[in-house]
Amino acid sequence: AEMAAAPTAGALETDALALEAGQCRFCLVEELTPKLIAPCSCIGSARLVHPECLMLWQRRRQHTSKSCEVCLQSWTPQLEPIDQECWVRGVQTNPRYPPANSDAFPLAQQQAATALMRPGSLIVQTPIRAAQTGCQVTAASMASQGRVEALAFFVAAISNNRAQHWHQGVFLIVHVGVRDATDETDAIVAVNLACARHCEAETVQNAAALHASLQEVAAGEVGTVRSLVCGPCHVSDRLCMLVLEPSAESAEQRRGDALKVDIDETDAEVIVAEPHLITHRARGRKVLLAFELQGCAVWSSAQLLSEVSRERWGLCRASPADFHSRQELWHTCWRERSPVHARSCEGADGAEFQAADGCS
Repeated sequence: AEMAAAPTAGALETDALALEAGQCRFCLVEELTPKLIAPCSCIGSARLVHPECLMLWQRRRQHTSKSCEVCLQSWTPQLEPIDQECWVRGVQTNPRYPPANSDAFPLAQQQAATALMRPGSLIVQTPIRAAQTGCQVTAASMASQGRVEALAFFVAAISNNRAQHWHQGVFLIVHVGVRDATDETDAIVAVNLACARHCEAETVQNAAALHASLQEVAAGEVGTVRSLVCGPCHVSDRLCMLVLEPSAESAEQRRGDALKVDIDETDAEVIVAEPHLITHRARGRKVLLAFELQGCAVWSSAQLLSEVSRERWGLCRASPADFHSRQELWHTCWRERSPVHARSCEGADGAEFQAADGCS
């Protein structure tokens, strides 16, 4: 029988290195070097990392830096587009807002409102606040037609653009970043399902492009992709929402970052993501509804609680029907669901509804 060749000195050195223990610079766990990589020019204890730890680090800093903050060399490997984090997870919140009015908002209702600050809940403008924004929208329209008596009111009021974003708004919470807000409370991102504003031409074009992309990868025919104006923030950052038939494959098994929105009383999967990721998630799935979203609204949880206490918003859970009934959605929420708000948990009366529908 042939004798196996004796290992060379170089091979022995390579085997020794392969069995050498190293420490990940991020999680600080010690591993054998085959499970670690050297993604930059750093040496010593900062040289090795787990590939999965590097990915998490890159995702958190993908919008600010693509290089090692120590040696300044570009990471190797770079983060692939499909592994990038959705921009929604990095939103900034307003650090300045009045404190909550605890006198008008008992502790039990504060706790009930806080419990509803999660994906799948609705942030609904109160009838009192809707009456104010309705007057602003009406005055803006009158001023644009040359009605002098409305001009002074229009100038004193907030802009028509912002008032229309909020008027009778019904904002679906799509993401809650735990302690990610500027004030170190939770960051809340929501999209308006009830805005009557017309989308920009670019959004309509994006919706058509999304439909074409979905048609190539989804199972069966894809219906019209609806365009929604969803808020005054991040209007230039694209975001899409799909309602998909249930799948045996869990969302966690699919590659690509998507925000999962749990809606009560349905098995359908509701996800929100950027276009290149949303089409990946739809591959081989039946698309029930599709939306191109223009803009969003952003609060910290403390800011939202403050605004709820000052009778601007109420909170309730969303329903599967909410994706179909934009025009009557605001009225439905107050007449049938009793959102938690500062005044009481009872529905609004007829006079408040009439005032909220606008001034004449």
